[in-house]
Amino acid sequence: MLRSLVGSEMCIRDSPSLSQGSHGRDDDAGTSHNCLSRFAWCYGGLRVTLVLCYVRAWIALPDLRKLLGLFVFGFSCGIGFWVAASVLPTQVRMVAVALGILFDYGTPWTLLPMMPAIHPMHMPERFACFTLLAFAACLFSLVKNMTQDVDTVRSYSLSHVMVVGVSALLITFPAMILYSHDNGPATVSASTEHWMSSRLKTYSWLYLHLPLTMATMAFGDALAKIGIDTLDFQQGQESEHRWLLCVSVASFFVALGLLHLVSRKMGRARRVLGRRHRCLVRMACGAVVATLGFTDLRARGVMALIVGVGFLQLVLDVMVMRHSDDDNDPELTPKEGNAPGNPPDDC
Repeated sequence: MLRSLVGSEMCIRDSPSLSQGSHGRDDDAGTSHNCLSRFAWCYGGLRVTLVLCYVRAWIALPDLRKLLGLFVFGFSCGIGFWVAASVLPTQVRMVAVALGILFDYGTPWTLLPMMPAIHPMHMPERFACFTLLAFAACLFSLVKNMTQDVDTVRSYSLSHVMVVGVSALLITFPAMILYSHDNGPATVSASTEHWMSSRLKTYSWLYLHLPLTMATMAFGDALAKIGIDTLDFQQGQESEHRWLLCVSVASFFVALGLLHLVSRKMGRARRVLGRRHRCLVRMACGAVVATLGFTDLRARGVMALIVGVGFLQLVLDVMVMRHSDDDNDPELTPKEGNAPGNPPDDC
């Protein structure tokens, strides 16, 4: 799938007809049109690969052909709207984009009662790897910004380069560790009364990674916009770049809080900060960081406060010890062979 996406990206980049857009304009509107067309073709290529994987599964798994056929139909409709968005006029193309998103992300939720249980370890590991790649992309954006002008980089002192690198690490590292403290998706309960609720939480956990990853990439882009030579926002665009940095980091904290809220509950022997409490902490810290975007603070001050908020949450996660509020969860009933009071083996 990754090879197909990269290949489609290279083809679109090298194709003169697609790179010039359907109208061949050189103004800002034409540039925006070309960017959206290119994205639509790349994203559509990725979704085609996904549909082909579902077709392969439809052939190999006769018992699940009804579910897989509905997935193929829904995702194929989404691909059609994305292709239409790449060629339609600007006035109506956003309607096609909205319908494409609706089919892409509405299809799984519509089929939720028919969805199978996810693998308790494989899927969380995959999503964790994707999220860690997004964190790495944050640092890559900053490094790329530093190395664009080699002569300018050579004029920096080693201490200046170290300050820039450490500043980015201090923002990214706490966010990465906070994400790693998540309990993972809830397992589907065998109890009929909790079956739909646990399945809803499980797939909510998976799809919340979309805004989480988007927020991560956004504050990586915001870090790249900070002037390397002055460690400040670019002159004349201070408000826009400050707002982008603060709101993207705040959005990450909010998405992470929602992720905690639908994550798996931990055993009664675990003395941790409860999921609901961690969600409230993330929401409160996100609100604090968002307010920084409407101040007149310089980049160094904003980054210092964001770093402080991140490490404060780490301290609360590690040092605040309290009993979990999740002792009555039916999916945490001790299994045979577990000592009374101990968490089940899969916690």
